[in-house]
Amino acid sequence: MTIKEKVFKFNFVLLTIFLIVILFINGALILIFKEINMQQINNQLPLNENTYRIYNILSSTIDKNNNWVDLSNELNKYKFHIYAENGKNIIYSNFDSKEIHKTQDIKNEKINKNKVYIYHFKNSTIGRVDYNNFKIIVTDYDDKEIDGTKKGGLFDFGKYKIEFDQFLTTFVLIGIAILIIIFFINQLMTKRFVEYIMKPLNALIEGVRRIEKDDYNVPISYRGDTQFEEVCNTFNNLQIHLKEEKEKNMKYEKSRREMIAGISHDLRTPLTSVKGYIKGIIDGIAKDSEKQKKYLETAYKKAGDIEILLEKLFYFSKLETGNMPFYFEQKDLGIIIEKFIGDWKSDFNNKAQMEYTKPKDELLVNLDIIQFSRVLTNIVENSLKYSKAENLKIDFEIFKMKNSIFLTVKDNGIGIESENLEKIFEQFYRIDESRSSKNSNGNGLGLYIAKYILEFHNAKIWAENDNGLKIVIEFEGEQ
Repeated sequence: MTIKEKVFKFNFVLLTIFLIVILFINGALILIFKEINMQQINNQLPLNENTYRIYNILSSTIDKNNNWVDLSNELNKYKFHIYAENGKNIIYSNFDSKEIHKTQDIKNEKINKNKVYIYHFKNSTIGRVDYNNFKIIVTDYDDKEIDGTKKGGLFDFGKYKIEFDQFLTTFVLIGIAILIIIFFINQLMTKRFVEYIMKPLNALIEGVRRIEKDDYNVPISYRGDTQFEEVCNTFNNLQIHLKEEKEKNMKYEKSRREMIAGISHDLRTPLTSVKGYIKGIIDGIAKDSEKQKKYLETAYKKAGDIEILLEKLFYFSKLETGNMPFYFEQKDLGIIIEKFIGDWKSDFNNKAQMEYTKPKDELLVNLDIIQFSRVLTNIVENSLKYSKAENLKIDFEIFKMKNSIFLTVKDNGIGIESENLEKIFEQFYRIDESRSSKNSNGNGLGLYIAKYILEFHNAKIWAENDNGLKIVIEFEGEQ
């Protein structure tokens, strides 16, 4: 069931309950009015408490073929006598002579047909009704003298009945009009309420359909209810995130294809060299032992380059899939750098001069020693490949500022264009040919892997130009 259907169903049930309540209230008001009306009638007829019953009996005689004996017996229950005539002929009477005499004026009075009239006097109550050619008079006269003056004059029950009927009709018509108005107002308000709810929902539906069509450029514009605004803003944020992820994936896919092409080239070159030198030995080109040794050493070196490249790809794959374990320890960063330089000095001695002054104070950081050594190795290798300095010099510096510990690794190379400072940490990014060394086999993974590892250490890394390229690493120090 849709929200629209639920809202209409709820309002229909609510309206039905409301109508039932109105009907009960109407019924109660009608009964109250009737009771008050009859009480007023009885108050105006103080001589006989059975006056209203006599009125009903006389009303029931109209348009009926009456059994006068039964009618007389019924009236006798309330101590009333009856006189009935048809024209000048007496049909039935249990009046005595005094009653006939005393009611003569009332009998001769002109009244409307088919209407009951009640006359009340000081000591007696007289009722009269005319229908067809019949004239009926009843009285509770009990041998007492009838005061000739009518007390209160003529009392017309029919008048009150008509007024009550008019009231009832008016009341019902007004009630129906009110119910119709309430119904239309309810439908109008329900429609507006549904439109109010459906406006943001329709906007969300359209937004989802746009995303299904890979359109992430049109945000939902909605101003209204706070909760719906929050939902729409959340959707817009999600749309922005999806757009960024899509662009990132497209960029990643493009870089991946470029990397595969580059790696294919990088693997093909040393592999071709290995095959060429081995082929030279097989074909007898390298005849003497010295030349064969040279060929084999060159082939071995090229195989080592292939191994390094494959190792980086394997390492990158383990990082991307989350299969690279990290074992953190609290260590003095100064000692870590000192040991790294000592371990690699022999390898880099003929390629770069490394300088470092260990700080006097102990600077503790949480790190994985093996993984962090990979970071330092990739930074140094980047300088070796791209600095283009004839006498490469790499300076290490550690210092503390506020609650952070900083490590800088700076070379004396040509630096890098400012617009590329952030790009060098992107996966598969390779610096343009103007910065690549002639024999560089860079694959765009070194600094990306360094950044990836440092993110697990809650550390930051960035690059600056400072008479060469300077890599800055920031650790959160002890509070």
